[in-house]
Amino acid sequence: KGGIAAMLGAIKVVNDLGIPLRGRVVASFVCDEEAANLGTLDFLERYPKADYAIVGEPTGLVLAVAHRGVARFRIVVHGQAGHAGQPAYAVNAIELMNQVISALQAYHQSLQAKKHPLLPSPSCVVTMVQAGVKDNVIPDRAEIIIDRRMVPGETSEEVEKEVKEFIAEHARLPEESFTMEKYIDLIPGEISASSPFLKSMEELHAAYFPEKEERVVGFTASCEQSLFLRAGIDTVVIGPGSIAQAHQVNEYVEIEELKAATGFYAYCLLRLLA
Repeated sequence: KGGIAAMLGAIKVVNDLGIPLRGRVVASFVCDEEAANLGTLDFLERYPKADYAIVGEPTGLVLAVAHRGVARFRIVVHGQAGHAGQPAYAVNAIELMNQVISALQAYHQSLQAKKHPLLPSPSCVVTMVQAGVKDNVIPDRAEIIIDRRMVPGETSEEVEKEVKEFIAEHARLPEESFTMEKYIDLIPGEISASSPFLKSMEELHAAYFPEKEERVVGFTASCEQSLFLRAGIDTVVIGPGSIAQAHQVNEYVEIEELKAATGFYAYCLLRLLA
């Protein structure tokens, strides 16, 4: 939310200065980010001809030029219910799912061989588990949610096929004994190194933050940069705060960093459009 405050502050600064701009500045604050991204997709239908965009994700005010995508899957395994006192007459879905989780841990380790110059390797982690109906019943169904992060060059279709084949081989389960459903799909993104907009942003960043040693990084999480890039809009990611603090109880952004972000956004608007 710090990025929103800084962007609104920058727009107010530029508006109060009364300097005419060559073009239109549109601020977009949307719903459904990190899910199906319905807000951004709707925005791109309304404003399809934008020249370039800045996404205000928390990067510590360093330019992020690439980000990882994410595909999330729901995996269900099926066993046979039975009385907990007679396990020989049942097939425990939790035990079957243990095999799947062990296979996915090995799969995650195998992904570390894939490298990107700015981003961490792809990853695959289990984030939710659900099984069981009663304490004395062997369950016939178990479900997990997995989060598969992708680097540029990977697609969710390839990833889905890869995960299914890995589970079938390493969990030693026939494919018909489990189902896998994709319900989130956000592609990875990376702006071209030859983009004139990127070169302009690098120059503006160097002029405004001469003390910063780092100019260009990768954003380790997912974000909407890829959706703008897919629409033909050159996009960089830069904002106040750190992704390392995200999704924690004590999320915060330093006030001085909010002020710096506000100033930088205003500076970009004036230099790019005034």
